[in-house]
Amino acid sequence: MMKPWCLTSLALLATPTLAEETLQALFGSEQSVTIATGRAHASRTAPAVATVITADDIRRGGFRSVVEALRLVPGFHQGLTSDYGANLAVRGFSSLGSGNLLVLLDGVAQTDWIFGHPFSVLGTIPLEVIERLEVTRGPGSSVFGADAFSGVINVITRDRVEQGQLTLGGGSDATAEARLLAGDATGDRALVLSAQATTSAGHRPTIGRDQLSVIDAGLGTTFSRAPSTVETDQRDLGVLLKGRLGATRALARLSRTHEALGAGVLGVIDPTGVRTRETVEGHLAHTLPFNPRFGMTLRLEGAQTRLTLAEATWLPDSALVPEGVRFDSGAEQETWRLRADGRYAAGPRHFISAGLAYEQLHYRLDALEWLGLTDLETRARSGLGTGTTVGLGTGLAAQLSALVTALSAAATPTETAGRRHLYSAYVQDEWWPAPKWSLTWGARLDDYTGIDQQISPRAVLVWTPEPDWTLKLLYGEGFRVPTVLETQGGLLPTYQANSALQAERLRTVELAVQFQPRPALSLGLNVFRHETVDQIRLQNRGFYAEPENVGRQVGEGFEFEWRWAIARRWLWRGWYAYQANVDETTGADAGYSPHHRLYASLQSQWGRTFVNLQGLYVGDRARVAEDARAEAPGYGQLDLLVRHDLTRRVSLQLDVRNLLNANLLEASPGTSLPQDLPLAGRLYYAALELRF
Repeated sequence: MMKPWCLTSLALLATPTLAEETLQALFGSEQSVTIATGRAHASRTAPAVATVITADDIRRGGFRSVVEALRLVPGFHQGLTSDYGANLAVRGFSSLGSGNLLVLLDGVAQTDWIFGHPFSVLGTIPLEVIERLEVTRGPGSSVFGADAFSGVINVITRDRVEQGQLTLGGGSDATAEARLLAGDATGDRALVLSAQATTSAGHRPTIGRDQLSVIDAGLGTTFSRAPSTVETDQRDLGVLLKGRLGATRALARLSRTHEALGAGVLGVIDPTGVRTRETVEGHLAHTLPFNPRFGMTLRLEGAQTRLTLAEATWLPDSALVPEGVRFDSGAEQETWRLRADGRYAAGPRHFISAGLAYEQLHYRLDALEWLGLTDLETRARSGLGTGTTVGLGTGLAAQLSALVTALSAAATPTETAGRRHLYSAYVQDEWWPAPKWSLTWGARLDDYTGIDQQISPRAVLVWTPEPDWTLKLLYGEGFRVPTVLETQGGLLPTYQANSALQAERLRTVELAVQFQPRPALSLGLNVFRHETVDQIRLQNRGFYAEPENVGRQVGEGFEFEWRWAIARRWLWRGWYAYQANVDETTGADAGYSPHHRLYASLQSQWGRTFVNLQGLYVGDRARVAEDARAEAPGYGQLDLLVRHDLTRRVSLQLDVRNLLNANLLEASPGTSLPQDLPLAGRLYYAALELRF
């Protein structure tokens, strides 16, 4: 439990009104970031390795989701799961599609406590309401707590609308989209409304082999549907309402996603399975500015997320199993969080931030129900297939009987429910001992139900020897708490829970150098080394996999960024990232994440016409230790965007993805699928933007 001193320390919390103009006068005008400490900093001198993606960057890149916009962040690899969901890998880390990331919406954690996917709760955020994305690489648990393991993404929405906007778009794969942004502002009052609806049939890739292909090869059966095209259609809806009245701010939103399962959540081609996710969320915040040096913000946050898997395929229809074998499962989480964040100006060059929070999680897991398993069990015992024309050999019947027994054990006849409690406290101390030096240090204590207390420290030293040079030395620790799936199971039939799991931890040391010799050119280089403790790894148990705290991963790498306004009409920006991670448990490459990645964008503005030619290269990569396949080949993709302003209020945009129509393959993660995932060929998307 949280100690009594945490409650009494609330009186010490405070908030200063920081004068960023001082820093901007010294280093030049630039964007600010709040994600480093929870307080605004000039991005170049913030005590973190941060990337800011503005609304203009999103528009000019042609990105149509938060995940797509992360292409601009070095060290982030946008992979795929076997069901064609997002699977981000950050600096060599990936876990159940999450990459051990924490996603925030206006500073509020979007934690999926059940499955662990960082974008499951966030869902669809209307693009036009996004003011900017702030992204840090490396652990951030000293400020944000659990899941701020390898990175933190803060989606910051607009506080007011200067100009309304309606966007209508469509293109390849029967894609259609509509987005709306509207609002009103008077004095200290503001209201923002945004909505987005998208539907797409998906690109229907062909899968040549799935997990059942491996079983068929061993047993002589014909269960698999491979080769076959798979379904990747999707429908998304996002609505967000935000308001401000004086010192009080409020937000309410709805996100709903309906998607097919591609090559399946179990690595089996799934012609029937559907996943739906729905989030309803609300925030309320009130700022108490006691005086210019002391202030506090009180926050109440609540969210409910529902995840459902319907008719997910394990065995498709076949002669042996005419009705197939499928399952239904689902889960729901409800979170409530009460926070108090304060800051205190101890002096003109000394600021202290601190906070307390209490969070309560209620979750419910639906009964996992099998469809067709009883029929399979009957046929396995009788040794017969359909009618009497398809006989099962003794060995095959025995194998199916053992499989049926394992799958039957995974079924949960009734729903289960539970709750978790979290108490947390943090403190951050920012001090400028000299005009060119700043030291930021702090720690956070997290006390979870059923999990050991976690203390996450960090320290950052920033030196600006000259106005155009900045050097940062960073140390930080992060942790990830096991999910409900990992500790209790109940969602996936081939996943065995482990109630003894503890949090996995990460330690990182990093050196960052930024150089801006002139306003038109900026360069950045950061070198890092990290190591995990008690990393959670899946262990193969035959018919199922079980997570254990057995992993230790050591990695290092560097990231180089540039942004160069070559001439008045031309901008060249990009990055190169390298990482090498070793799984100390096996002594082999940690696998999946590419060692080399390169992104470049050449942009040009000619009158009312804007052109952006983007290229992405993903290098070869090793497989995980359990995967005997050869290395995944690298690939490159070229995209073109053209935007033309017809008038001040009307714009047209054409976006061509995979301009050269190359045959591209993204590596399948782990051993989930015995082949890599085909990416879409050339795609077209056009949009009409109306401003009012």
